[in-house]
Amino acid sequence: MVLTPILQEQVDNIGPVDVVVGIPTKDVESTIIHTLNVVGMGLQKCFEGAESLVVISNGFSSDKTKEFAKMFSLPPAIEKIVTDDVGRAGKGSAVRTTLEIAMATDAKCIILVDGDLLSISPSWVGYLAEPILFGADLVVPFYTRDKYDGVITNNIAYPLIRSVFRANIRQPIGGDFALSRRLAEMLLKHPIFPHHFGIDIFITTIAAAEQMKIRESLLGLKIHSSVTKYIDTSNHLSSMFQQVVGTQFDLIEHYEENWKNVSQNVTIQRRRNTHQYGQKPVPVQVDPMKLILHFKEGFKKYRDSLEQILPKDVFKKVHACTQSNRFDPETWAKTVYHMAAAYKRSEKENKIQILDVLHNLWLGRYAHFVLDTQDMSTRQVEIIIKKQAETFKKLMPYLKEIY
Repeated sequence: MVLTPILQEQVDNIGPVDVVVGIPTKDVESTIIHTLNVVGMGLQKCFEGAESLVVISNGFSSDKTKEFAKMFSLPPAIEKIVTDDVGRAGKGSAVRTTLEIAMATDAKCIILVDGDLLSISPSWVGYLAEPILFGADLVVPFYTRDKYDGVITNNIAYPLIRSVFRANIRQPIGGDFALSRRLAEMLLKHPIFPHHFGIDIFITTIAAAEQMKIRESLLGLKIHSSVTKYIDTSNHLSSMFQQVVGTQFDLIEHYEENWKNVSQNVTIQRRRNTHQYGQKPVPVQVDPMKLILHFKEGFKKYRDSLEQILPKDVFKKVHACTQSNRFDPETWAKTVYHMAAAYKRSEKENKIQILDVLHNLWLGRYAHFVLDTQDMSTRQVEIIIKKQAETFKKLMPYLKEIY
């Protein structure tokens, strides 16, 4: 991607900076000023005397997000660029715009935070950036979350990155990261760079697959205004699921020789700010019976495709899940692995259908997960989630055999 002439002129006028904070935005007029204010305070506190730049990359909002971002004044020592995404609309395009500007300004550290954050505090800037200044390539967030928050993370994104890429990154699509210049350059050159919501899993997977230095930092609660969109997982999360899992499957194929032949785990250094453990997350309400209904209807719709993709023994177990409230982790892991293998063998036009089929099965697995854990505490559920990831890891020989 080449910066537009207007952007290039802005970058030239600003000159070199030490740190860039990128804020992807779309229709967040109610939160963007709050996010900018907190980021400004964080930069003042953590980077006093350094040259800082905040980039608001706007995904062609239909509200006044862009106008409000332009209107807000950051502290005098902090530069600001407000621009529309360069290229196709999407979070990935917003991140790419930020990374390109960071490269053009010789930034040593790039921080990414979502534009709809309500719980962000000035300390986040330091928690994310500090490890980069001491040699890390990627800092990933760890949030205090409700047991039913992070629904794509818990049942597919986390177990896949932990098993296939040997990286125990508990929240790989958290959205708030810090990157080194070295990682940013690698991402920009990568042929699979996504323009959409797949960008978060793309960032973490590349860092893991390339054996880069990864740190995890506890940020406490994450509350964002768009959370209400994702209560109905059967509808609003469909496109996000396709983009995240599709990117993950693309990267599994791209790095096939890597994960088939390397068995060394990726080292994740963890920084836990223990005073934040006492925070209570916002409860997430889930209707498992509604999800099961969607799952059963989808199974009928996609039955023929499933019989072609899954071996008879796995198909029989998945079919049995429609008659009971038990979609066990081993059946789920084998199903995901067969879907990944089918995705690899499929033509481009058929890959979306495979993701549609998997999305429906995921609804079934998520519903049964809720039924199994509804009387458990968040701590107990975390143990269940980690055991499921271990099941994925133990079945890696199975994936290597069928892939």
